[in-house]
Amino acid sequence: MDTWNTMLDEYNLHENEWLQGIYTLREKLFAAYGKKTFSGGMIITQLSESLNGDLKNYLQSDYNLVQLFKHYYRAIEDKRYNELQDTCDASQEIPVLKAQVPILVHAREVYTSNIFAKFQDEYMKSLSIKVNIGCEKNTLSTIYKVSKNGHTREYIVIVTEVGHISCVSWKKKKLRRRTKG
Repeated sequence: MDTWNTMLDEYNLHENEWLQGIYTLREKLFAAYGKKTFSGGMIITQLSESLNGDLKNYLQSDYNLVQLFKHYYRAIEDKRYNELQDTCDASQEIPVLKAQVPILVHAREVYTSNIFAKFQDEYMKSLSIKVNIGCEKNTLSTIYKVSKNGHTREYIVIVTEVGHISCVSWKKKKLRRRTKG
C-alpha cells in the first residue's frame, strides 16, 4: 500500500478512477494475491493456461495498453455473466440424483448444474473401482493398487501425508500356462 501511495503521489494520480479501480480489483487480476484463493486443486500453471485459452478470443497482439485492458475487462465480464447464468440455472432446476447418497445430495446443493453433473459422473465411475491386494503404508504415504471391476489394468495410487495424490497406470501381465505333451 505504501508503494502504491508513493506512486500516486509522485505522478499526481490520486483522482484517476481507472487506477483506483485496478487497485480495488488487484486480488482478482494478479496471481500473487491468489495464493489464499481456493482453486479446486488446479495448480497456478493450469489456471494460467485456462485463462490464456479464454483470453485468445478477446485479445490481439497489436492492442495498445488501453485496448488491452478494455478487452480484458470485457473477457472478465463475460466470464462473470456465464457464472451468473450457471448460478441462475442451478436455482431454476434441481439435477436428478443417480444415487441417493449424502455426498451427492450435498454436492447438488452447493454446485452449479454443470459442475454437479461432472462431479456425479466421476462419483458414479468411482463405484466400480476395487482395491486389489490391500495397501502399503509407510511414514510418508499410503499406496493402493486399484482397478475397475472386470479389467486387468491396475493403477497405483499414492496418497502422501500432506494430501497429494498421484496415480500411475500399469497393466498386469497374463500368466501363460505351459502344458506338457
